[in-house]
Amino acid sequence: MLSDFGQYLKAVLMSWFQSYSCVTAVPEIVNRLAPDRFAKWVAMLDRYVCPQIQYSFVLGIAIAGFFLATFVAWRKEHRLIGLRGSLQQIHCAALMDGRKGTRVTVVVNIFNSGPPSVATDWKLLIRRKLIVRAVERNFHSNGKTLDPQKIPIEEGAHIFGTLIFIANMPLTELERYKKHWRITFQDAARRSLRLARVA
Repeated sequence: MLSDFGQYLKAVLMSWFQSYSCVTAVPEIVNRLAPDRFAKWVAMLDRYVCPQIQYSFVLGIAIAGFFLATFVAWRKEHRLIGLRGSLQQIHCAALMDGRKGTRVTVVVNIFNSGPPSVATDWKLLIRRKLIVRAVERNFHSNGKTLDPQKIPIEEGAHIFGTLIFIANMPLTELERYKKHWRITFQDAARRSLRLARVA
């Protein structure tokens, strides 16, 4: 969470710096193209506008630029995070053959509205500090089998899949935490995303 916020803050500062550079570049270009006329404008500004008003004007532009940079960075980050998924079904069953633990099968679907991206590192978070990784992944799209961990999901693509987790916990105990389960994965930028729960 902190890493995602750090990336967003970095994007805000970079956007603000680029906008500020463009604004300050305008008078510099005018000064190089017409130095005499630029000097007259500066002298006129100093004569009719007091320094306090000039400072307030520059500060206002800086603040407005920062808010604009915040919006631009948010829009850019929102566009880049194109993977959206939902958890459709959950099925739990005790392991057979005398083995301890529970087999958790979930049905999910994923839609990508952004650039091509893989979907990796599938995890089932049962409770705090109890994380189970997927042991099987079966995804398909338009009748074709694919592995989103290796093959990027194209923009506009909609895939469906089944994930299997083996939790080292009895079925009865696992059921108690069912409402608090979370399934997460990572996109190509290593951002951690969470499936919306429908089931």
